[in-house]
Amino acid sequence: MQLTKSVFILAPPEVVFRTIANVPLRLSLNPFWRVLEVRKLTPGELSPGTRFRVRLRSGDREIAYTSECVELEENRKLRSIAREAGFEVLLTLRRVAGGTLLTHTELLRDGEEKLEAAEEVLEAWLDNLRRYTEVANSRFSFLLPLVKRWLLRSPRDRELIKLMLIIDLGLSLGALLAVAAARLLF
Repeated sequence: MQLTKSVFILAPPEVVFRTIANVPLRLSLNPFWRVLEVRKLTPGELSPGTRFRVRLRSGDREIAYTSECVELEENRKLRSIAREAGFEVLLTLRRVAGGTLLTHTELLRDGEEKLEAAEEVLEAWLDNLRRYTEVANSRFSFLLPLVKRWLLRSPRDRELIKLMLIIDLGLSLGALLAVAAARLLF
């Protein structure tokens, strides 16, 4: 099964490539899988042949696999394979007006029954990659630790937190208005 999604990122390909080539960072931006371990097994810079041992957890499910970079074109393409886990990932970057189009293509062995879940995970992950990279490319890059903590939450949790903050803000504003009205009247 093949799954392909693209996202426009308001940053040049060089900045986007720095984010996706940082394997531990890229994996940590997936809001559905918590990174337990990303260990580089080969020395040197990221290049074809570079391998990583990866362990991830989602709920009570844990997966472990070895990922190998099989193709790398600086600022254009990154392809890796996790043979024992049964998937291959191709990330391509294309400069477009105002930024970069990042396309994630994933080939999954035995994945037909999980297509809908995989699409949801990929969409949220690409959205996090976009948000992180755009902040990294802005004058607000000093906020990256906070942004990353926010992005690690699942999209459902983020919506719940936003709703709670809106309710809290509404209650606070209501209390302030009540105090102001009381001061005017009394």
